[in-house]
Amino acid sequence: MDKKTKNIARIIAIAMIIAVLYTESSCQSGLSKNHFDNNDTHTLDGSFTDKYWVLTEFKAEPGIDWDIDGETETDILAKLDPCDKDDAIIFRNDNKIYRHLGSDKCEEEEEVEKENGTWKYMPSTKELTMTDDQQKARVYVVAATNADTLVLHHYLDGSDGRHLLIATYKIK
Repeated sequence: MDKKTKNIARIIAIAMIIAVLYTESSCQSGLSKNHFDNNDTHTLDGSFTDKYWVLTEFKAEPGIDWDIDGETETDILAKLDPCDKDDAIIFRNDNKIYRHLGSDKCEEEEEVEKENGTWKYMPSTKELTMTDDQQKARVYVVAATNADTLVLHHYLDGSDGRHLLIATYKIK
């Protein structure tokens, strides 16, 4: 898998985690639907922030040729490099996203944890917007959430049509 495809996969995984975290946090903390409608920073009750969310499932419906090898895959997680599979996403109360690189490093000199962008959640639409460190925003829908699981949906339009990417995260 080339570097661009890996970066897209990482961003999608991060965005999906963030959406679920904020949906649950806003409900548990008693925040109104309009709480996130402005650009003010906010404090959550901590139920989903500062937790390490690890991607446990990553699927595409319908299948897609993820690694451009001529084969259609539905299980995208199986196609990710092992060094990416133990990484975690952390949503901070200050709306910053951090990526905690697991023990399996992709590069020798990787940082243990690095800032990876910002997030914003809109409870009324269940949309989680993640903006990466290059200011590229991606919108995800929080499909399901509970105390230890976050499921994010993202649509990817390709030359062969539209694909639903489903990312499931669990607390590490």
